[in-house]
Amino acid sequence: MKYPNYKYYDSAVGGWHNRNNVVHSLKNTKGKTDTGRTYFRFAEDYRDYWESNKSVKDYSGPCYADYI
Repeated sequence: MKYPNYKYYDSAVGGWHNRNNVVHSLKNTKGKTDTGRTYFRFAEDYRDYWESNKSVKDYSGPCYADYI
């Protein structure tokens, strides 16, 4: 993985209304619909922001995309 420090992303399991789950891997998604993640990967400060704010809204730190 290029830029391994950028391992966190926002995910949704069971519908896009369930977003704002910052993880570094999706687990327990077998058989679930409307499951996905953002294209962008973020460093640990993204996860820290999410934990402090219970949301990723207005996060303005750096990110990385493997492709678009």
